[in-house]
Amino acid sequence: MSKIAVLISEPANTTELIARLRKITQAGYSEIAQRLKQERPVGEWVLFENDHDDVAALLRQLLRLHAERAAKLRFFELRDDETFDLNKSQRFEISAETLSNILHTHDEQRRKLEEG
Repeated sequence: MSKIAVLISEPANTTELIARLRKITQAGYSEIAQRLKQERPVGEWVLFENDHDDVAALLRQLLRLHAERAAKLRFFELRDDETFDLNKSQRFEISAETLSNILHTHDEQRRKLEEG
């Protein structure tokens, strides 16, 4: 399993961005604002567990936010037991396209198993 950490850099309109992130992540306004200020991830989500469909939907919403250029999102793939540290985690940064491909590949494999 892997964990995806999502970091926001260069937020354009912080107030609007926080409002959109609240709807997506269900985190509180002050928590998101503090994470942005401290350059910490707005969230970390483990893939391929029982709640994978929910996590995948949330990550797809963040990918849309990134595609809309509402914010520059950075995605990091970590081990599920690993703690995010920007200084150590930069080598694990993945593109939005790579994350999208990870989610799509999983969906395709599951669909093939179900058709099986």
